[in-house]
Amino acid sequence: QSLHHFADAERVARQLVEERGLAFDFGLLGDILVDRGALDEAVSNYQRMMDIRPDTHAYARAAHVRYSKGDLAGALNAMRVAASSASARNRESFAWTWAKLAAYQLQSGASELALNSVQRAIKVLPDSFHARRIEASIWLARGEPERALASLQAAAARTPHPEVLWMLLDALELTGRTREAEVVRAQL
Repeated sequence: QSLHHFADAERVARQLVEERGLAFDFGLLGDILVDRGALDEAVSNYQRMMDIRPDTHAYARAAHVRYSKGDLAGALNAMRVAASSASARNRESFAWTWAKLAAYQLQSGASELALNSVQRAIKVLPDSFHARRIEASIWLARGEPERALASLQAAAARTPHPEVLWMLLDALELTGRTREAEVVRAQL
């Protein structure tokens, strides 16, 4: 699935659902169906996942589907449940879940809540790419590009994803750092 071999991944996931029927198997099949744009079938597989094991992963998937269908309030509710059930022992998953909650909160206009959520993620996993990207988005949305720079530089150092590099370029230009901006522009 991560290599975008969706037909092969779907075949394997359907076989796993048929043979084992674990919550993870339904989640995997749902993920592949979302990637293919088959949301209705994905929802039924996520529901099976939720019925078997209503955990952080199931609620995060429910949040994603609700968000994809334009239900931000429903996505927020489901992601709050996912985040509250996330264990800090699995630092990557914890940070991703809290960062995703922060992204939904920011979109809903609750930037202070979003900042609290993303800082919770960063406290557990300081080098989380997702959390640093969302933290920078919050600072940029609040008109504080100088504060966004540290998060963007940390995220870009970890994963030089074009989205983060564009954000970094914007923040550098907004703060008058034209030489550094040109380096990032060349990297893009």
